[in-house]
Amino acid sequence: MQPNAVLKNKGMRVLSEHLGIVEAERFIALLSRERFDYTQWSQDLFVDVPLEQLLSDAQAFREELNASSDPFYSESNIEVLEQSIRDADEGRLTEHELIEE
Repeated sequence: MQPNAVLKNKGMRVLSEHLGIVEAERFIALLSRERFDYTQWSQDLFVDVPLEQLLSDAQAFREELNASSDPFYSESNIEVLEQSIRDADEGRLTEHELIEE
């Protein structure tokens, strides 16, 4: 996991590159000042995006940020996540203990 300061800097850089600095600041202000259900918002945001596309985009983003040193992106964890997605797609969800390496 990246330190908060690094995550904030990278996030602001991505927002600024795509929105411009003024709109990026405006976006952050909107999130900070308006009450909303982030979970519902994020689900609605990606409702029409196929799961495979989300996975592909997440992989590309990970590579772009060079996050390979983060244990979340370890090969073993990615395998567990991919299997969990296949299980969810097939209606087979199982609860398990936290996996720590």
